[in-house]
Amino acid sequence: MIPEVIKSIDFIIKVNTRVAESVGFMYVSYLSNIFADLLRMYGLYSQCISNSVRSRTNEHMIKPMK
Repeated sequence: MIPEVIKSIDFIIKVNTRVAESVGFMYVSYLSNIFADLLRMYGLYSQCISNSVRSRTNEHMIKPMK
């Protein structure tokens, strides 16, 4: 993923979290409108992380024994 895209997604999540905390229960109405989009975004984000981990060699993931 492009670093700018990751920063934008992070910003959107943080803003939504702050709004939810300050607005409270009324946020549920808004959340119901964006819920499907959030699920898709989290799924794509998770897939990118998984692909990144999968593309690395096992050498980077295993700590050497002392």
